[in-house]
Amino acid sequence: MTAEHAIRRARLAGVPVYTIAQGAALNHPGLLKQLESISTTTGGLAFSIREPRQIEGVFQKVAGDLKHGYLLAYQPPEGKPGEYRKIEVRLKGTKHNKVRAREGYYQ
Repeated sequence: MTAEHAIRRARLAGVPVYTIAQGAALNHPGLLKQLESISTTTGGLAFSIREPRQIEGVFQKVAGDLKHGYLLAYQPPEGKPGEYRKIEVRLKGTKHNKVRAREGYYQ
């Protein structure tokens, strides 16, 4: 499946995608950019590792990320079924926290 198709399916399912590049993939900037795009547009993270032993740290980071997530809900105005809607989440009053969220959802 293409990267665009993978992103669309993940968006439809509402799930974050975490990608891991290792080995020969690290020598292909285009592939790394594609993995980064898949991860960021779905609210996940992209990782690159050089040694297989680094995978444990990646899994710990993903587990911590999933454990410390929040679910925000709101009632949007009516829209067309199947329409993609962009969202933006901003945090007021702090400079030390970072918000990472998916970029939108399908109606």
